[in-house]
Amino acid sequence: MLDRLGRDRSGMTHMAASALAMAIWDLSARLEGVSLARKLGRALNDRLPTYASAHS
Repeated sequence: MLDRLGRDRSGMTHMAASALAMAIWDLSARLEGVSLARKLGRALNDRLPTYASAHS
């Protein structure tokens, strides 16, 4: 898809193409009735560690 769009120095074309690709993946997963993580090969982690920082 990006080959057909050509070069865009502002990056707007690439952002639009990325948004379209994400929407297509999301729609595909929804139509199959699975989570997007499962569609893309499952989540790497079931849990993520938390981190908190405070500036003094």
